[in-house]
Amino acid sequence: MDQKKNLRELTLTRDEIQSLLSSDGGRLTAEEEKAIRMRHGCSLDERADIHWMGEGNAGLEEELRCMEASVIRRAQLAAEETVIPQDSREKDAIIQALKSGKKNR
Repeated sequence: MDQKKNLRELTLTRDEIQSLLSSDGGRLTAEEEKAIRMRHGCSLDERADIHWMGEGNAGLEEELRCMEASVIRRAQLAAEETVIPQDSREKDAIIQALKSGKKNR
């Protein structure tokens, strides 16, 4: 019971949590920070530097750069593809019947 008396309730806003996370100074692990951000809906600062995972390992750096280039290339190709609508006679017949007020049974 003594432990419960010493506890106090504290309510923080999303902005306050965001501020605390940005001034953390590395006290939280990456997984802990990610869990807190997901739990409270806090995003990363858009202007923050991206931590590059391959630093110090030339082979890993090259592999990650190749993967990044591949993903960017696929995204560009997907953006260029357009869907060409196909002619649908049945759909056109239904629309025409609806426009003319006829019921086709």
